[in-house]
Amino acid sequence: MEEVKKAATNNSVYSQIRDQTEQEAALMEAGPKDRKVKKGILEIHGGLLYRKDRLWVPERLVDQILQSEHDTKVAGHMG
Repeated sequence: MEEVKKAATNNSVYSQIRDQTEQEAALMEAGPKDRKVKKGILEIHGGLLYRKDRLWVPERLVDQILQSEHDTKVAGHMG
């Protein structure tokens, strides 16, 4: 998770979307309490973006994570 946080901090697109999501969340909380507001698709937990309860991994780490979780002997793949 620390590697994901570091990559997210260094990714301008990720940072911009995270900042925009934080602003939208603040606006929704500041709005009228009797109004129903549909929760956004993106959420922030621990400074990281989640989409539909799944961690949004910066593109730079996608291959590394796939290899670490897919290509190991314990993953059950033979090639």
